[in-house]
This record gives sequence, C-alpha cells and structure tokens, in this order.
Amino acid sequence: MSEQFPAKAFYSPAEVAHILGVSDSHVTNMVKGGAIEAVRVSPRIIRISYGTLMSLIGQPLHVRRRALTADEVEAGRRELREEDVPAPDDTLVAR
Repeated sequence: MSEQFPAKAFYSPAEVAHILGVSDSHVTNMVKGGAIEAVRVSPRIIRISYGTLMSLIGQPLHVRRRALTADEVEAGRRELREEDVPAPDDTLVAR
C-alpha cells in the first residue's frame, strides 16, 4: 500500500488499486460485487470517495469543520423553536 497519495474528493478505480497495491480489475470487481461503495458518474465511469478509501485502508476520516458564527447558532435555535410549535392545521383530533 502506498503511504502517500493526493487527498481529493474522488478517486478512479485505478488510483484506488495503486494505493491498495492490488490490480485495477480487483477493485472494479469489488465495486461490482458491492464490497466497495462507488459513484457512477456515467455509464462507463465510476469514482470512489475519499471516505470510502479511508475505510478501506483503515484510517479515520479527517473532516475539517468550521466553527459556526453566533448568528448561525441563533438562526438554528429559532428554526428549532418554530418547528416545536405545531401549526393550527397540524392539530390531532381524537375520535
């Protein structure tokens, strides 16, 4: 398995094969068999996500998250409060 490879969103089966140290056809067969999750871009092109690749090589997925601003936090709170209050049309009637 290659230790260094470029970090990007999606990889071709050939790139994944190179990283894992297996043949291209082995990766393609694993995708067809459902052992590797992939995205079909077109009828002939498939791509494997970074997260899937990380799970294949047993590495944790590192995701950078930005901190929310105070305005974003408050907007989320307002949205939750509005969802908690049922609209008049949503009332339940017991029969």
